[in-house]
Amino acid sequence: MNYHVVKPGDTIYKLAQMYNVSVEAIIEANPGINPNMLTIGQMICIPLGPKEECPPGTSSYTIRKGDTLYLIAKKYDIPLNLLIKSNPNVNPNNLIVGEVLCIPIHWSSYKSKLYRISFKYPSSWEKVAEDYYEGPTGYFIVSAINSDLPLGKLCEEEAYQNLKPYGSEPSIMNVKVDNQEGCLIMPSKDQTKEMDNQAALIVKYPKPIMINGIEYNYVIIWAEKNHIQGIKNTLHFVE
Repeated sequence: MNYHVVKPGDTIYKLAQMYNVSVEAIIEANPGINPNMLTIGQMICIPLGPKEECPPGTSSYTIRKGDTLYLIAKKYDIPLNLLIKSNPNVNPNNLIVGEVLCIPIHWSSYKSKLYRISFKYPSSWEKVAEDYYEGPTGYFIVSAINSDLPLGKLCEEEAYQNLKPYGSEPSIMNVKVDNQEGCLIMPSKDQTKEMDNQAALIVKYPKPIMINGIEYNYVIIWAEKNHIQGIKNTLHFVE
């Protein structure tokens, strides 16, 4: 429940529109009120509506006490007007604790001369260490693999390690990235919480790269599973 203090001009119908719930739900949550005669200063219980799934290209955020759209936009490093536009059913002047906002993903570019790749990632993520970025919605880590194994075998070895970092039944999907063969490893439902929803993308280099005198023929990116597709879709090899 959330609460609304009745102001001049308020009606049950207006409150239902404001909070995106039905008139019947408000009346049921307030059995002691006269729905046709609200009193200024009266406190009305507002039931939370069902949570809706956020569309692709956004991530969900649950409103906490003290939140404002300005503070949320600042936290995720996105324009305030973009946040408001992405949540047309939310009253920007009266946020409800527990309500879900859809946060549009604002992208920044990652480019590595060492690993010869570039891709897009959410701009709210910050650099934690070399080739490791993290933010409120996820993370990514970049590395390279020196292996003579064919791609399929390499992906299986990564997915089905003894420690089961992707759970007991991860899925492996063959993908093509910037005209190169690769695989996407998605975790199964029993992946441990300690792995932070880790997924992986492995792609074969157009030609092997050299790092500290060692030849590497695959790039690997570990990332939060809800963002691995976005990284895959924007990954390019650079000289």
